[in-house]
Order: sequence, then structure tokens, then C-alpha cells
Amino acid sequence: MGQMNPPKTPIGHTIFGRHAAIHITEDSNRHGRHTLALEGAFKTGADYDWQQKLSLQLTLRELPIFAGTCLGWRTGCVFDQRGGSGKGFSLEWQKDRIFIRLWQGTGHQYQVQAEPADIFHLSALALRQCQALYGLDGAGVHMVLKACVLPAHE
Repeated sequence: MGQMNPPKTPIGHTIFGRHAAIHITEDSNRHGRHTLALEGAFKTGADYDWQQKLSLQLTLRELPIFAGTCLGWRTGCVFDQRGGSGKGFSLEWQKDRIFIRLWQGTGHQYQVQAEPADIFHLSALALRQCQALYGLDGAGVHMVLKACVLPAHE
């Protein structure tokens, strides 16, 4: 009889803010391609309401821009044209932190500040998924991401 492999637990990282928390985790899209998922929950009392969370999945177009922004190669990014769902997210560098927003429509907006230690985890998650997407090593991902997110040199 063959061995059964337990299901793999996705690696993720949660950033807790004063009024909300955002959880970023490894995910795969409906075609089995590697990406990241973002989930936001509002703080209710001393806890966060993950039962009423907002979830979205980065598209293959968004993943490298997210990674490049976490690595500091872009000052920010905004993705608000997501197929009519009203969902969106943005990252914006503010000194040594990244301000992360996740929203749906005008009523649900989750905001947190990613500290340098959080940025390490976000960058590692994004790079890991970019590597898995095409089977590239670290140097290969680094070169492809730089070509994708840095302005062309004349």
C-alpha cells in the first residue's frame, strides 16, 4: 500500500494593524499556476473577524509587480481594475515601510503598515511563488523581475 502525503499547508504571513489585519499566503489559481492570495479582516474588540474576511488572488500580471514593489524596485502599485469585482489592492512605500491597502467597493478598506520584518516575509513569499511559476532559480527570478519592473535604460 502506498504512502499518503498529507496536504501541504501554505506558507503565509499576517500583518496586524490597529483596525485591520492582512494575511498573504501562497496560492494557486484555477489553472494550477502559483500566485499569492491576500485576505483582509477588520478588528473587532481584541480579535480580528476572519469569518467576514475579504479575499483576493493576485493575477499572473500582478504577481511580478507585487514582488518588485516589495523588493523596493517600485515606489508602489495599484490594482483596481479587476474584472468588475470592485476588489483591489495597493502597496506604497513610505520611508522604510510599505502601506498596504485591500478593498472592495467604497465600504470595505483594510489598511496596514508593513514593517521591515514584514517586508522580508512578503518579499520571500513573492519570490518563492515567482520561482515556482516557471521553475527558475533565484538569479533567474531576480533578472526577470528587474526586467519587468525597472524602467528601460537608454
